[in-house]
Amino acid sequence: MRFYQCFFIGILLALLASCDKGIEADAIYWNGTIYTCDSAFGIVEAFAIKDGKFVAVGSNEFIKSKYHSKNTIDLSGKTVYPGLFDAHCHFYALGKLKSECDVAGAPSWQAVIDSVSAFIEQHPNQLWIVGRGWDQTRFANKEMPNNEAFNKLFPNKAILMRRIDGHGAVANTKALAMAGITPQTKINGGEVGVKNGKLSGFLLDNAVDLVIEKIPKPTSTQMAKYLLKAQELCLAVGLTSVVDAGLAPDVIQVIDSLYKTGALKIRINAMLSATPASLAFAKRFGAIDRPEFRVKSFKIYTDGALGSRGALLKKEYCDRPGHHGLLLTEVDTIKKYCQFAMDNQFQVCAHAIGDSANRLILDLFGQYSLGKDVRWRIEHAQVVDANDFQLFGKYGIVPSVQPTHATSDMRWAEERVCSSRMVGAYAYQSLLQQLGYIALGTDFPIEDYKPIKTFYAAVYRQDDQQQPQRGFRKAEGLTAQQALLGMTNWAAYAQFDENTKGQIAHGYWADFVIAETDFMQLKATQVLAWKPWQVLVAGK
Repeated sequence: MRFYQCFFIGILLALLASCDKGIEADAIYWNGTIYTCDSAFGIVEAFAIKDGKFVAVGSNEFIKSKYHSKNTIDLSGKTVYPGLFDAHCHFYALGKLKSECDVAGAPSWQAVIDSVSAFIEQHPNQLWIVGRGWDQTRFANKEMPNNEAFNKLFPNKAILMRRIDGHGAVANTKALAMAGITPQTKINGGEVGVKNGKLSGFLLDNAVDLVIEKIPKPTSTQMAKYLLKAQELCLAVGLTSVVDAGLAPDVIQVIDSLYKTGALKIRINAMLSATPASLAFAKRFGAIDRPEFRVKSFKIYTDGALGSRGALLKKEYCDRPGHHGLLLTEVDTIKKYCQFAMDNQFQVCAHAIGDSANRLILDLFGQYSLGKDVRWRIEHAQVVDANDFQLFGKYGIVPSVQPTHATSDMRWAEERVCSSRMVGAYAYQSLLQQLGYIALGTDFPIEDYKPIKTFYAAVYRQDDQQQPQRGFRKAEGLTAQQALLGMTNWAAYAQFDENTKGQIAHGYWADFVIAETDFMQLKATQVLAWKPWQVLVAGK
């Protein structure tokens, strides 16, 4: 045989050998239980990754016959989910809270005072003492606290301790004076507590901002520290994508810089807080729309929170006659953001908790969204008039809810709105039926940041102590499949990412979570102990 014949036969054999190996992938994962969370809710055994994306998904035999890789991982029966979403949280605030006085879960106001005292001992040179997390519904008397103890014990410190929902706060006399607040102070969308002609220290909604404006702003370095701390916490529990529900432009710029250095890996969709500064920022720079970072929406506060009686209700509060809550943003202002959003392809995301606030936003959004795929969102939708549910479907308004709010509020919600109006409260199944999907989040740090608690509260409608035994308004709970979709596929759809995130499918970013146990199959008593084994973003 001539030399050139041997040469070409050798080349042919080499090509055949390479064909036998299949297409090269960066990684192959096989022998697992893999929830694709696609439209068919498929469960497969294996997938291949190339350049940070899934390139093939299917059976062990299919993937291993078509692809080869030096990085082949035997899952040994482990479970894989798409990277989990938190569709509504306060990512930056979570990291920031770790540097403040965290009093979440305090059983009494005295416990809050003790925590503040300990914090001051650890930070003796700090003028402003800021914290968050108290909830008067956990106290024996359930009464809103005052600032008497702070004034007596810490007269030379400026103290602001915010309620768990952030809508109420107690400030001591020094902080009130620095903010220029007097018993005569009036503010739209807020209340200043006055008792016997003197300031009690309690502030509600927009009144809280008067004090916050006087607190020294963190430096860019401090902001970066808070963001990286939040990332550490969130990735560890399986979150690969978060929606930060309301940020100022200075935080947006720090986030952008951290992505450019590679320090941030988690994907963030940041809503701009609806302020003049944010609107000016959006007009100047336009949208940010990258796979890892999006700034293309506004967050509007329509009303306050139910726990602090700031939620705007159609009828008076059952436990505060004559009071209907607060409208925090004037209608004309809301319309201004809606018009900008329509003109610039932004989303509008409105915080609405009370039934009056929800109806107001549904009617307003409907003027802009009817017949258009804008996916404007109502964040929380906690108390909805039963007659208004159909407006979500009619106007294509996305319900973005937080299941753990239901199990946190169930202890006192009926005291606020009476049993007759509870039919539309925390009604996630009813909301789901309007559009066929729902986005799920936590609202952390108001609630725990662990997504497994979102799943548990959505499905079982119980708190951490498995109470109530039959579940809180269990008929409005979600199925396990619906809950997982709400934390993956549907959450992605709610932010226009249905073709790139939220599924394990060809062409999607390889964001996924591996676990040694499958929370979809666990008994209710075992679910909250679930944790990830490994979390990957873009295959890393």
